[in-house]
Amino acid sequence: MKIGILTFPNMTSYGCTLQMYALYRAVEQTGAEAEIINYRNEYMKARRHTSAGRGKASVKTALRLSLTKALHLRQIRAFRSFESRLCLYPKKEISRKSQLAEVAKRYDGVICGSDQVWNPLITDTDLSFFLDFCTPDIRRIAYAPSFGISDFTEAFGNKIRPELEKFDALSVREDVGAKFVEALTAKQSEVVLDPTFLISQKEWSDLEKRHPMGEGKYIFCFPVRKSASLIKFGRELADKKDATLIVAEGNFLTVIRNKDRRIRYALDISPEEWLYLVHHADCVVTNSFHGAAFSIHYHKDFYLECSSPKANSRLEQLMELCGLQGRVIRSGCDGWDSVIDYEDVEARLAPVKRSSKEFLKIAVRR
Repeated sequence: MKIGILTFPNMTSYGCTLQMYALYRAVEQTGAEAEIINYRNEYMKARRHTSAGRGKASVKTALRLSLTKALHLRQIRAFRSFESRLCLYPKKEISRKSQLAEVAKRYDGVICGSDQVWNPLITDTDLSFFLDFCTPDIRRIAYAPSFGISDFTEAFGNKIRPELEKFDALSVREDVGAKFVEALTAKQSEVVLDPTFLISQKEWSDLEKRHPMGEGKYIFCFPVRKSASLIKFGRELADKKDATLIVAEGNFLTVIRNKDRRIRYALDISPEEWLYLVHHADCVVTNSFHGAAFSIHYHKDFYLECSSPKANSRLEQLMELCGLQGRVIRSGCDGWDSVIDYEDVEARLAPVKRSSKEFLKIAVRR
């Protein structure tokens, strides 16, 4: 059984890359052969989903992307090195939908997921991520894709409905997504865990690479979106715990401008170093789904900032599932000294982990 995985390769994102690794390994653990389909559409390549414009990328945007690439070349190389652990096909990235139909002939089934592959704001509603290129003899599987939004337009629903109806195995990451799919198609979709929960803590630990800042007592701050309030919260927590605050963002100018001796900026860290810094932190503060997920994997104390419930349904659902709503940073947060009961968290997660693994196994091997 050979399975292709359509997700987000060639990204410089800890969440994208680590969930891709986890799904790949989880598919292998079912006994199937896995490959990552090396596809990224032109809209995503131009990073237009990160800017206001949806048209052709402006000269200003192109220059910004070139400068970013030059400033973070070490990090980009580290991510591509990490991805080399996986089999990507073809070796050269493709970006045209017409190429996908030929690639699909290699597989008995194709999985779309996990991450926000169904978020129209990221993919420009590219139906490739709904596997419209697969012929009827190829199994269509959705494992934990996230819409990443809570407000669905009628036009979006009408566009994706015909493709959703063709899936042989359908799952999503959030309840809001499951309800939307059912309303569109009358098909039940199972709510499953992010694939990073499908492999063991030991496997994540074995991937780690020591980072020189990961010594002594420190708070690890991982803002997937820039947030002065999150860094302020982390700084106050560092004071309370008499610890250093390590912030995983910025560039050399950020370091030069920093006058706060208690704050250190970890620049251009690799996925393996990122895992190490999460694992060895005294506490983690983040506004990232995967920042929270890996804090849970490693049984770390952590605090989560949610900017908007509508945009963060997957975050809210993870916190509710684990009974960790109290870790969400709110006005007047007074949980400085609380400790998470991970026996309770694991008891809550255990049945969902089992059902998620079983869903994937049946979907792949049927």
